[in-house]
Amino acid sequence: MSDILMAFRKAVNKAKLNEEEQKHVRQCFICNEDFKDPRLLDCYHTFCFECIKEYIDVNSKGDKFKCPLCTTETNLPQKGPDEFEKNCFVGDLRAGDGKGGNEKQSCDVCYKARATSFCYECNQNYCQFCVSFHEKFQITQDHNVAGLDETGTRKVKRKVKCPTHEKNEIQYFCEQCKSLICVDCMMTTHKHHKSRDVVEVANEFRRDLALEINKEEYFQHLEALSDYSKNMKKKREANDGNEDRLMKSVEEQLEAFQNVLNDIKLDFISEISDTGMAIQNEAKDGRNTMERRFKSFAAIYFFSKLLLDQADDTAVVSHTVNLRKRLETLSADNTSRKKMESESGIAFEPGKLDKSILKELFGKLHDPSSEENEKSNDEKATEKPLLICKFECPPGDCVVSGIAPTDNDMAWVCMGAESVLHLFTLEGACKKTVSFSHVLDDVTYMSGRGYLTSNGAKMVRAVDANGRKSVYTKAEMCVRGIVADTTKNLLFVSCVENDVFFDGKLDDISSIISIEKNEGIASIPMSRDVPYPARLALNNNNIIISDWVAQAVIIQDNQGKTTACYQGDKDNEGKKTDFNPRGICVDENGYIYVVDIETDTIQMLDSTGKYQKDFLNKDDGLESPWSVACDAASRLWVGSQNGTIMIFNLSLTGTSGSSESDKTRSSTPDQRGLSGNKSRSDTSSKAGSRNGHSRGSTGSNESGK
Repeated sequence: MSDILMAFRKAVNKAKLNEEEQKHVRQCFICNEDFKDPRLLDCYHTFCFECIKEYIDVNSKGDKFKCPLCTTETNLPQKGPDEFEKNCFVGDLRAGDGKGGNEKQSCDVCYKARATSFCYECNQNYCQFCVSFHEKFQITQDHNVAGLDETGTRKVKRKVKCPTHEKNEIQYFCEQCKSLICVDCMMTTHKHHKSRDVVEVANEFRRDLALEINKEEYFQHLEALSDYSKNMKKKREANDGNEDRLMKSVEEQLEAFQNVLNDIKLDFISEISDTGMAIQNEAKDGRNTMERRFKSFAAIYFFSKLLLDQADDTAVVSHTVNLRKRLETLSADNTSRKKMESESGIAFEPGKLDKSILKELFGKLHDPSSEENEKSNDEKATEKPLLICKFECPPGDCVVSGIAPTDNDMAWVCMGAESVLHLFTLEGACKKTVSFSHVLDDVTYMSGRGYLTSNGAKMVRAVDANGRKSVYTKAEMCVRGIVADTTKNLLFVSCVENDVFFDGKLDDISSIISIEKNEGIASIPMSRDVPYPARLALNNNNIIISDWVAQAVIIQDNQGKTTACYQGDKDNEGKKTDFNPRGICVDENGYIYVVDIETDTIQMLDSTGKYQKDFLNKDDGLESPWSVACDAASRLWVGSQNGTIMIFNLSLTGTSGSSESDKTRSSTPDQRGLSGNKSRSDTSSKAGSRNGHSRGSTGSNESGK
């Protein structure tokens, strides 16, 4: 037994807790005071009875609640918190720990003799004489009493009763059931089990527990937590008042920013004043010049009239030839008059106030001691894109089937199965909502208008900035993907034989058409290895196709020749992986971004279709992506299957400058197939969308069937 005690004391001494840390161990985590009627939970954390009772009343869910300290889920006893075991090994610490040294405790009843016992229920010290009466009284005979040694240290000696046979004390341990039992239990329900005396088992358990808590890794873990807590305290103390300093710095920067803006304003005012003065001087000179010319021409003009009215024949013949030449010459010199008529002064054109750019100019918050600030420029070039905004589209929990950024920091967002088109700002504010009577599919933007495909209706619709709808054109086949070539004022639309892709086959008829206003529809040559071109993007003279049946990204030139085909072979050596493409777009540098719903990622390919990297994934907050589009300000809009839009800033990544520039901006939103029954839950369709040939992954116009 002495070996066990030595091991235990060694463990206690090695776990070097300072006075403040011991204080936290000895206090209730809820009230931060010494324990009052301490109760032990299943996770072995102790709380005051009243504290844990009040906590359970507020936080319990049915018959369970989570520990306030470690959040472990705990079952609530049938009779409530009263049934939680009393922790007799901690208390108000008045006996022994509170007095210190070898100071003896006096009896709290007779106040004369040295205390030899402490009752947890009564919270009192008793001498040997008084405790004998305490144990005989019926009302106190079941109390938990601890013995006190010469130093006042408690030694608990409880009389634990059997829950089945309430008059019997616990004396044995059933090894098969791993439970404490009384003599009656041993003779009845545990008759055929191996039982041992509880004293014998306790000695073994004491030795095992002493060896266990003396393990080196426990000391290291305890010290690590202690060091971390101390470091956090130092950091908190060091940061006291830092918030005020930061706020002061921000205010000073704001003042400096405003001074710069005022200087810019004064520059404009000065330029306006100088220009106005110049115009006034020029106008004055012009007025004088025109007055002289007016008088000159008027004098000759009226002389001619007088000559006609009053002169004789000789005078008329003498002057007419020269007068006509003079009049023609003066009337033809109208340069100054046209110049004055054309000049309308100067105008002020407000610049684009991009919040993200202004914020970057204003400043940034950072931790100077962080390793992030020691990164090289090359390392920063590979950082993930910055999330600008995240918002939800009404009615919520619906697939964002297409996104088309406009030229004024907004985007048309298509909720295909809901037959709704929204216009959102960069901050997520909905500026306009347009409803349709048929299911939609994809959307693009060109020349101030949004253009939408309606798969089942076999038509392309147009919407202007005011939300006015019109039928742009009709088609013979089902229309799906749409993309605009803004440099040529052309629309490209993919046409398929089946309006739902799960019915598609590798030998189905499909095509891509171009639509030009007042010029009609023209067919684009296309390879026969494209069974279902569901989404389109443009890169110079190439058409980028997201094929939902072939499950591939296919690049074709303007002659219909396939130049590349990416099917998830990330090693770029033909070794395929699970890949299920949906939305696709191209940035201004020619990089291709494609949504892979198999892995919930957005993969980046170069302009030749070679895999570069997983550009966005779940670690970036991406959840069930579906559509994607890139705007003119290098921002990536990502639509999900649950009605969420996320906007990322591409300009903060290292993706620019190493690929051939592509100035044809592409807005190529995509959509997974949807069930036409809008009252039906999206759960099955979302699960089915993982398999391009699954009926749970339907086309967006299944309702048209």
